[in-house]
Amino acid sequence: MRVEHLMNERVDAFLCATPSKAKIYEEALLDVLGQMKLWLDDNAETNSRTVVEF
Repeated sequence: MRVEHLMNERVDAFLCATPSKAKIYEEALLDVLGQMKLWLDDNAETNSRTVVEF
């Protein structure tokens, strides 16, 4: 998944072999999205406020 796909509201079509692996993938993806949000908060220009929700 790429950030541009998130911005274009594309669906993540990654397939997992089992429901357990899908849950692990989901948790890892949410962790990475949380890290990306922190990075954006730390590196965004503060001239104008833009809200981005994941």
